[in-house]
Formats: sequence, C-alpha cells, structure tokens
Amino acid sequence: MFNALNVKLKMILGGVFLALLIAIVTTSTLAFHFYAKAKTEKLKTEMWQANYIALNQKIDEFSQKQTALFNEVRTLQKANEYTERELNNAIEKNQNWSNQPVPDDIKRLLNKTDKPANSLPADSNVR
Repeated sequence: MFNALNVKLKMILGGVFLALLIAIVTTSTLAFHFYAKAKTEKLKTEMWQANYIALNQKIDEFSQKQTALFNEVRTLQKANEYTERELNNAIEKNQNWSNQPVPDDIKRLLNKTDKPANSLPADSNVR
C-alpha cells in the first residue's frame, strides 16, 4: 500500500515538477521575447529620432541655401535693371549713331561683365 502511494505520489510530484518546469520555460521564453521586442522598439525609436533630427538639419540647411539663392537672384535682378536703365539712357542720348562708331556709353555697358578678368584656369594653354 505504501509502495502504491509512493508511486502515485512520485507521479503527482513528477507531474507538478514537469508542469512547473514547462511554466518556467514558457515564462522565460515569453520574457525573452518581450525583452527583445522592447529592445527592438527602443532601437527603432532611437533611429527614428536620429533620422528626424538629421532631416530637420537638412531642411534648415536647404532653407538657408534657398534664402541665399533668392538673395542672389534679387541682386542679379537689380544689377540687370540698373544695366537696362543705363543702356536705355545711353540709347536716348545717342539716338542717331547708326552710321557712326558705337558711343563710349554703349561700349562701356556692353563690355561690362560680372566675371573676373581672368576666368580661365591657371594651367590653361589657351592664348
């Protein structure tokens, strides 16, 4: 009788031990899974934040370059308007010069350039 009880007790204890072992393994597996998922989400969040900051910096840089380009366009437009006014004034002063050499005012305006005098590369063989 005690032997049968011992076998039953061993089976019950073995079953309980097996159930506890399965519960521990399952719990640890789930814990590892959720830890890995949380770590992945944290890395994704950090990467997203870094990309967001980099994108904002690129947007700021683009905005600054765009503003500089707009300012340059305005400067060039003003220079063009000034040259056009000067050319019109010179033409008005010299209405009848078709059979004569080009007046000095017109030559000066037509020869005016925004480029530096030496725009060729230093090692150029062009003469």
